Amino acid sequence: MSSKYVNFSRFGLLLVVFTIAGCAILPGARQEPGERLTGILTAESGELRLLPCDGSNAMAVADSANIQQLFKQVVHPGRQSVFVDMAVRTLADGGVEPVEVIRLQQKPSGCADQSHARTQWSVVGHGLEWRMQIGPAGMQWLDQGTDSIALPVPVITEEIPGSAIGFQTLRGDSQEVWLYPDACFEQSSGDYFHRTARLVRDGQTLTGCAYQGLLP
Repeated sequence: MSSKYVNFSRFGLLLVVFTIAGCAILPGARQEPGERLTGILTAESGELRLLPCDGSNAMAVADSANIQQLFKQVVHPGRQSVFVDMAVRTLADGGVEPVEVIRLQQKPSGCADQSHARTQWSVVGHGLEWRMQIGPAGMQWLDQGTDSIALPVPVITEEIPGSAIGFQTLRGDSQEVWLYPDACFEQSSGDYFHRTARLVRDGQTLTGCAYQGLLP
């Protein structure tokens, strides 16, 4: 197993950057220039086109940031479109060039779900067994199968430069979440996310995927 997945439960033993409740930025995140766009990504005649969630005109999507390959891996047989969240550069011809693909999901309500605008990180366990959001107020659990959100619990944030970022609760049952800059495919849905997640809770280690929200 790679050394970056070593159990980092003893926060005080590492050279880290701490913040209370607020969240540090994961190494590699937000460093590339680009506008964040969400919309419906569709394959047409071997090319990809984006219909943005804001209702603006559809635009061509250049094949960069491995988006063609990711699209083929995520789209279900018999379907031609997926929801996409990505950072892009605008091209002279009016098309866009992906800088980073943040997530690709088979969710018809993707444009209606604006939860990413209210969070710093969203995390989902494999099999959709657990979900949480991390924001300025701390860690919030989402009830499985509903949109009910628990009250936030303050966290300590720890950054391991170039490797991972972790969040540990400050009260209640001790819980740690670690996010790694590795691509992740959620096992039950096949959806793609740009971060891998590891949750340590009640002595158990669970894995999942994560993506960055819009809050700094």
